[in-house]
Amino acid sequence: MKSPHGFIKTAGRGSAYCTKGGRFWIIKVQSKWHLVQMGNKSEGVEQCTIGKFNTLAEAGAFYRENEAVGNN
Repeated sequence: MKSPHGFIKTAGRGSAYCTKGGRFWIIKVQSKWHLVQMGNKSEGVEQCTIGKFNTLAEAGAFYRENEAVGNN
């Protein structure tokens, strides 16, 4: 499966993709793809699920649209 915009496959197996810095992940949980912002205690950022999507492409498109605006 092709990685969505800005994401890389984390391993040969499994359903997880992350951005180069590891700040955002797309992870398959049961039948949904979850877009997750990873936490960082030193920056005061808590881990949170940004959205749940039916397809990997939808999650990637949502990230791309919001990244372009600077909402991430």
